[in-house]
Amino acid sequence: MTDAMIGYNSKYEISNGDGPETFYELEEVFLIEPGEETTDWIQATHYQSPGRRHEYLAGITDVGEGTIQFNFIPGSPTHQFMRDLRNSGEKRTHRITHPNGVTVSYEAIVGSVSRAMPLDDRMTATATIRVSGDETWENEPEIE
Repeated sequence: MTDAMIGYNSKYEISNGDGPETFYELEEVFLIEPGEETTDWIQATHYQSPGRRHEYLAGITDVGEGTIQFNFIPGSPTHQFMRDLRNSGEKRTHRITHPNGVTVSYEAIVGSVSRAMPLDDRMTATATIRVSGDETWENEPEIE
């Protein structure tokens, strides 16, 4: 039997700046894409590389850029919070809680908050974040 899950009941929170354990939960989020980690490859090939083959070293890992999409409700607490955070340029702790209780947190900056207002569908907003540094995972089950 599979252990696969759907994303329902996930939540996205950002520290509100009032203390290390005080978070604001974004409302009406429907898509979380935390970013894709990629590690640079540095070519280290030289004239005597074995078998005439390229050699590589692992470089720096970039945690990347992510997006959070939520229902856009003009003037809502989430819209105001994200707009103020983008304007401040502050790096804050972001935390995702998965449906099974496993959390991942990281420092990030909100780079943009865009809005879409279609004629015949719900209004949405997309926040783009830039992750800075490593992630911290908690509540992971033991591997047997």
